[in-house]
Amino acid sequence: MWLCCCCWPIRRKYSDGSVNYHRVPTGGRVTFAIPTIETPVIHKAISLQQPQPSCYSYSTSQGTSSIQSDRPLLVLRPRLYSEHFSASLLPMPSGDVAIKSACTFVADVPTLHYSLFYDIQLHILRVTVSKVSSLKQPYNCYITLYLHPDKRVVKETKVVNKNDNPEFNEMFEFRGVIPGDLPTRVLVAAVMSREKFGRNALLGMVVMAMKTANVYGSPCAAEIDTMASSTEYLLNGEVSIAMSYQPDVGLLQGVLLKARNLKKMDLIGTTDPYVKLYLLHSGERRAKWRSSIKRNAPNPLFNESFQFVIRPYPIDELSLLVIVMDYDRFSRDEVVGVAVLSRASDDPPCQRMWREVLSSPGQQVAQWLPLQTGPAGGKLNK
Repeated sequence: MWLCCCCWPIRRKYSDGSVNYHRVPTGGRVTFAIPTIETPVIHKAISLQQPQPSCYSYSTSQGTSSIQSDRPLLVLRPRLYSEHFSASLLPMPSGDVAIKSACTFVADVPTLHYSLFYDIQLHILRVTVSKVSSLKQPYNCYITLYLHPDKRVVKETKVVNKNDNPEFNEMFEFRGVIPGDLPTRVLVAAVMSREKFGRNALLGMVVMAMKTANVYGSPCAAEIDTMASSTEYLLNGEVSIAMSYQPDVGLLQGVLLKARNLKKMDLIGTTDPYVKLYLLHSGERRAKWRSSIKRNAPNPLFNESFQFVIRPYPIDELSLLVIVMDYDRFSRDEVVGVAVLSRASDDPPCQRMWREVLSSPGQQVAQWLPLQTGPAGGKLNK
């Protein structure tokens, strides 16, 4: 038999084929059957006059039992199903997490103070730059911001002259950031020094992944990475490599895993990437390896293995040059970006990975490597 939610009629079919309909009076109780695997029939009783969702009584062939629950059933919140709702409905960080992100930072360490707020209705990410604290000396400081991988929109603060704790209190908007794309975006803040003669100097960087960032408007503080070597960090994309050093057999083995957010090189806005690896000794190429070409893939998946024979060269004198190329059918291939793995690498992630590979023989080490700009003009012979 079955129930109708509007008038509660009961349809009962008997063994002789006859069908009878009747209604349940207000305040009555309805008993209907729910077949299960454990018991042939379970009878569930529901009060139509005073429903009590926190208490349920079940009668089985073994008897009647009651189950108490603190959670009400069938409580719908239509606002959670709407496409347009305020960011205030998003879950807020709780307790110690919110307090830590808003109030604590390491003293005497260059720190960027900021806040993020995402307007889910207008698809706008608002970034408020408050100040920079604990610089090593007074600078003519300013900050540039961009939301990776969109490198066309770059925001810039005013210049605060000769100050080791410059205050900005400026707000910037990044528009067109839909909710589905927000977790994949990365906010890059470069702390710069304006020089009167020559190129402006990079003081440090802060890289904030939106997947884990606090986007509820709370004040945050992040340590500035003064080891960053280039404002082009993440501009060209990243490549993921896993490597292991086998000293017993004199081999350097690895797997080219994948790349992401590669810069679009073609006029039509596509990239056909492949990767070249060069084993260098004293700046000279001793061995090379090349991957397959991935057509129209800004986030290619390779999963291709490579192997280099180290002997007779000392491993401390070797380096690995990683070049991500864009294949062009009718012209020379272009360089998307490069990464150099060595003990003396200028890029901290590359240097860190190379040192870890050499210090952990036989163990595989995986790392995302940011790609720096290649040769002038972005050209390299095939």
